Amino acid sequence: VKYWYYKAITPFFDWIFSLNTEITGKMVMNKNTSLLPLGYDPDIFQPDSGKMRLKPYVPEKRLSCIYYGSLDHKRDIMTVITAVVACIKDGLPLCLTIVGNGNDREKLIDFVEKNTAKKNIKFFEFMPQKDLVKLMNKHHIGISYVPNQGMYIPQVPLKTVEMLACGLPVIATNTEGNKKIVNHEENG
Repeated sequence: VKYWYYKAITPFFDWIFSLNTEITGKMVMNKNTSLLPLGYDPDIFQPDSGKMRLKPYVPEKRLSCIYYGSLDHKRDIMTVITAVVACIKDGLPLCLTIVGNGNDREKLIDFVEKNTAKKNIKFFEFMPQKDLVKLMNKHHIGISYVPNQGMYIPQVPLKTVEMLACGLPVIATNTEGNKKIVNHEENG
C-alpha cells in the first residue's frame, strides 16, 4: 500500500531525492530524481578554494590518496591496502591516508608495519567532518572502496558524494551506487 501511495503522490513534486535506485524504482513516479545519501552536508564538503584540482600527475611526485570509512572485516579494506603496498613495492610514488575505526583496524596497521609501508600509509581515527575536509583537500585522489555485495550495491556511498563535492577524482568499486555518480575519465 505504501508503494502505491508514494507512486501516486510523487508526480506532484518538482524534484525527488532518494537514497538509492531501488527506492526510486519502487516508490517514485517522477522523472526528476536525484540520489542523495543520508548525512551529506554541502556547507562542509566543498573544494578548498585556494587549491587547484586535477593537476597533471608528475611521476617524480607522490600521488596521495585518501580512504575513509569503516575498517570492519566485512568491508575488506585489506584488498585496498594490499594493492597499495604492491604498487609501492613496484616503485610507484604513492601514499595512502586511511581514516576510520573498526574491528580490522589493528590487523591492517600490523600488515602495513610488516610490509614496510608505514611511511606511505597513515592511519587516523574518525574525526569531525570539518577536519576531514581539511585532510581531504591535501590529497589528489579519493578511494571509495565499498563491497560489491548485498546492501552496498544500490547505495550511493556517502564518502563518494563527499569526495566528489570536495573536488577529488574518485577511484570507486563498481557498485550500482558508485556508477550513478562516478564517470570514467570525468571525475573518476
